[in-house]
Amino acid sequence: MVGGLFLLGTVATAPAYRYTSTRRQNFTVSPIHFGVALLALFTAAVHFYLYFEHGEQIMALAGLGFLGGIGLFFIGVNRLYLYGVGILYTAVQILLWINDGMPHVGSFGLIDKVVQVLLIITLGFLILRHRQRARH
Repeated sequence: MVGGLFLLGTVATAPAYRYTSTRRQNFTVSPIHFGVALLALFTAAVHFYLYFEHGEQIMALAGLGFLGGIGLFFIGVNRLYLYGVGILYTAVQILLWINDGMPHVGSFGLIDKVVQVLLIITLGFLILRHRQRARH
């Protein structure tokens, strides 16, 4: 049974490993990348907390989106596109929060939005840095 599960896991993950190993040849991670991952991880954790505390399924989906972004970064998806999508995704989160009447301001809502603004600023900085390096 254990051997079968191991084999199933190997077969399922082998294509992903092959894809990521070829895409990650020039893959580097700077401290700012880890900072972005921590900001995204924090906001994902807040969304999961709100899901478990209040049962709001949309919070779980939002948290999964942030975790998915972190995963896509570390498997080597095109960074420039990922930064842009991350900015849009996070900005939509803020707009939806405002449109919904800014719920959970007393608990984690406001702190989470400050973290999300920092995430947008940092991703914007990474886009500018990427474009500057592409010119040289």
